[in-house]
Amino acid sequence: MSYVDETDKVVTHEPSQMIHSIFSLLYIFGGVVPYIPQLIEIRKSQSVKGFSTHVCLVLLLSNILRICFWFVQPFSSSLLSQSFVMIIAMLVLMKTITKISRMKRSTSIPSIISTKKLETEDQSIKRFKRIWFENFWKWTHFRHYLLFLWLFTLTTGLCTYIFSFSQVYIQLLGFSALFIEAMLGAPQFLENYKNKSVVGMSIAMVLMWTSGDIFKTIFFISEKAPLQFPICGLLQIGLDLAILLQCLYYKGERFM
Repeated sequence: MSYVDETDKVVTHEPSQMIHSIFSLLYIFGGVVPYIPQLIEIRKSQSVKGFSTHVCLVLLLSNILRICFWFVQPFSSSLLSQSFVMIIAMLVLMKTITKISRMKRSTSIPSIISTKKLETEDQSIKRFKRIWFENFWKWTHFRHYLLFLWLFTLTTGLCTYIFSFSQVYIQLLGFSALFIEAMLGAPQFLENYKNKSVVGMSIAMVLMWTSGDIFKTIFFISEKAPLQFPICGLLQIGLDLAILLQCLYYKGERFM
C-alpha cells in the first residue's frame, strides 16, 4: 500500500511540475518576444523614429539591478534567468539601432578614445560633457553603450558587496530594480505624447507587453516572489493600458 501511495504522489506531481516548467520557460523567453515586431519594424523602415530607445535603457538598468539584488536576496532561478535573456535581447536591439542611427547621421559624435589631435583641458571637458551628458543614450558608437553599462554594473556590484549587511540597502536595491522596470512604458508614453502620434511604434509590441505583464504578474504571485515583484507587474499593466489608449486616441478607427 505504501508503494502505491508514493506512486500516486509521483503521478500527481508530474503534471504540475511539467506545467510549472512550461510557465517558467514562457516567462524566461516570453519577455523578449514583444520586441521582435519592433526590431522588424526598425529594420524594415531603416528608422528609429517613433520608438523610444530609453525603453532599452530602462530594461537594461532594471535587470542589472535585479541580478545584483539576487546576490543578497536570492529568488526564483526563472526570474534570474529572464534578466540575463532580457539584457542580451536589449543589447541586440541597441546594436541594430546604433548601426541605423550612424548610417543616418552625416557626422557622428567623436569617439571618447580618439586622440588624433591635441586638445586643451577646456576642450576635453566640453567634449566629455557633450558625449556623456548632452548626448546621453543617443550615441552613434555601440561601444559607448557597453562602456556605460559596464561602469554602471561595476558601481552597483561594488555598492552591493559593501552594503550587503544592510537590510535597508537590500530592500532599496530590490525596490529600485522593480520600480525602474515598472516605469518601462513611461518613455514610450512620453515619446508618443511628444510626437502626437504612434507612427513608428509597433502596436503589436504594446499588445504583447500587456498580455505578457498580466501573465508575469500572475507568475510572480504563484512563485511567491517578494512583494515588490507583483506591485511592479501591476504598475506595468497600468502603463501598458495608457499607451493602448494613446493608440486609440491618435489612430482612431485605424487602430481597429
